[in-house]
Amino acid sequence: MWERIFQHLAVDADNEYAMIDSAIVRAHQHSAGAPKNDDQAIGHSRGGLSTKIYALVDALGNPLAFLLTPGQAHDLVGADALLPQMAADLLIADKAFDADKRVRKLLAAAANRR
Repeated sequence: MWERIFQHLAVDADNEYAMIDSAIVRAHQHSAGAPKNDDQAIGHSRGGLSTKIYALVDALGNPLAFLLTPGQAHDLVGADALLPQMAADLLIADKAFDADKRVRKLLAAAANRR
């Protein structure tokens, strides 16, 4: 359901620029008791169980794409997955996404597809 909502919002995106960021969400202590499968985005970090949510949004803050990973994942994991989907010519991101060759390569590839 959420994926369809995001896809609907992304149709009329303001692609003047895009923004990417992540947030860590703590998982409840009982979340680890569920049957194990590969679809769970719960990881172990210093603070306990957590999930990291990455979001790529347009210039108006409307969501374009998102990704869930275990909480200990580096922000560049989100960049690897979300930047190829970017349609804007300019990206605003914080220092966690600053990896010269790795991020610039993805941005250049996305620009070449347009």
